[in-house]
Amino acid sequence: MGGVIGGVIGGVSTGVQTGPIAPKEAKPKGPVRVGGRVKEPRLINRVEPAYPPLARQTHMEGTVLIEAVLDEQGNVVEAKVVSGPPLLIQAAMDAVRRWKYEPTY
Repeated sequence: MGGVIGGVIGGVSTGVQTGPIAPKEAKPKGPVRVGGRVKEPRLINRVEPAYPPLARQTHMEGTVLIEAVLDEQGNVVEAKVVSGPPLLIQAAMDAVRRWKYEPTY
């Protein structure tokens, strides 16, 4: 007995690629830092922090440094305080979470 199991001699099979397979670009599993091929995101909507009343009464000034993670659409999805005066931190975090950046590539 002759023949091809499950097929026709000389037939065309499906699902088999005959040419070279193009490599897929690996997508990072976590946040990617600015630098190298990753450009700094461009801020398109900045919300100013509301000055806390107690900080205003005590004439407190300072800079709050926040490290933020953006999604591909430019939304702040995670924010972490690096440094700053405790009275100003919450207002700064609330404002930064509402910032919008140009979508990333």
